[in-house]
Amino acid sequence: MQITPWLIVYSSDRVKRGEEPEDWPDMLNPKYEGQIVIPDSKAPDAYLDVWAVTLDNHGAQFFSRLMARSCSRRRSLAHSM
Repeated sequence: MQITPWLIVYSSDRVKRGEEPEDWPDMLNPKYEGQIVIPDSKAPDAYLDVWAVTLDNHGAQFFSRLMARSCSRRRSLAHSM
């Protein structure tokens, strides 16, 4: 499972039809534990504005809970799936 600030990408081989995450809060579901890949916050500045919007929409507690899901942070999301 890969999260970028503007979309959620998932493998249809791993996520059943009808169980696809539709919005950021869906990523807090325990079934995604250890399966989430997000861009490193030190990655290109292009992510910063969108992360700020997401923070405004969902709050700091959301990000704390998301990071508790054992997210993998990658500088580049190429080949993450």
